[in-house]
Amino acid sequence: MEHIFVRLRLTKNAHCNTLDTKGNNMRKNSLIMMRIIKIFLFMSLLGFSGCTAYRNTVRECARSLGALQIRDLDEVEYIRANLPRRLDMDTKNVQVSASPHVSKVVIYGVLEKDQPTVLAQVEEFRKTSFMCYQSEPERKIPLKKIKVEFRN
Repeated sequence: MEHIFVRLRLTKNAHCNTLDTKGNNMRKNSLIMMRIIKIFLFMSLLGFSGCTAYRNTVRECARSLGALQIRDLDEVEYIRANLPRRLDMDTKNVQVSASPHVSKVVIYGVLEKDQPTVLAQVEEFRKTSFMCYQSEPERKIPLKKIKVEFRN
């Protein structure tokens, strides 16, 4: 069996220049392995610890940029189905549109003298109504702000 000996010139960083029998730099290999281990640990920490916090952060960033989410569309459908009944109006007179921060409601055919009463009813509807998802029926989600506009 033949042994290969490598002769190194001693420098200040002699420990960095150690070579294995194949001539590979062992220090370089160990640094690569340490980076792989750190990346694996970081990814596992993301996977185990902060999923909900990360998801909420991404949602808020998307919402701040103006992106609509499923929750916004569900809320619009909820308002579209329940607000006309609360106001004793026909569904054709209440138009609801989605927005990331505010649900926009346009109400047709309300006299100017009745507008404050309708605004109070809409605000009461917002404060007393909660959405529930089928996947989480015990979790009640409050409605976001409703912007009301009147047109004749």
